[in-house]
Amino acid sequence: SAPTESYLYFGSIILGFSYGAIYSAGPILVYEIFGKTNFASIWSFVSLGPAVMSLSLAFISGQIYDSHALPDSRDCIGEECYDLTFVITTFLCLLAACFCVPLIFLQRHAYRAYAPVYDEIPSDGE
Repeated sequence: SAPTESYLYFGSIILGFSYGAIYSAGPILVYEIFGKTNFASIWSFVSLGPAVMSLSLAFISGQIYDSHALPDSRDCIGEECYDLTFVITTFLCLLAACFCVPLIFLQRHAYRAYAPVYDEIPSDGE
């Protein structure tokens, strides 16, 4: 149906932008938090997160799908095939966001040093 397809497109666009943000800002954040000592090792470890979770969630979603499949079939019809998968994924995204918020406050002191530089830059309204 049309609304379901619209949600799929919207979700795919948001997911694409999210991955783009993670993989473009990720190395910068790792450098700012940990410095350049052992940067490659730390970034490699951080990059494992999406891969490990992707494999784990693929296994979990497959198990959920199979548990709702029709008897003697591999077909699953209806929303119940993926409802729990979306709930689990949403919970994990919110949990990740909760872990990111403290990082924002921990890094505030580092950005306060740059505040005088930003005050000198004229804004568009002036």
